[in-house]
Amino acid sequence: MADDPSKLDLDELQKMLQEALSGRKGSQQKSPTPYILNTDSDSWYWNPIDRNMIRLPAGAQLVLAEETPNDEGKIICLTDLGFALIPFELIIPLGYN
Repeated sequence: MADDPSKLDLDELQKMLQEALSGRKGSQQKSPTPYILNTDSDSWYWNPIDRNMIRLPAGAQLVLAEETPNDEGKIICLTDLGFALIPFELIIPLGYN
């Protein structure tokens, strides 16, 4: 564009618009991969944070707090109802559509 410092070029305007629309500055964080609980019916799981049992419906959406299972083969997951220790074989990735 012109040498006038009051005028911004198109790239700077696009960057400012993207920051304003996303509500974030700088680098964008990758959103966590969603997973679902692969069971046929409601099941009870241990919540190690609150030290109680929670009942999760089949197909409940999960976010993994850890990537690797513990010694018992369970992973701590965040659910709509709180944290839960869930067996690794019952967790499947939902993917992005």
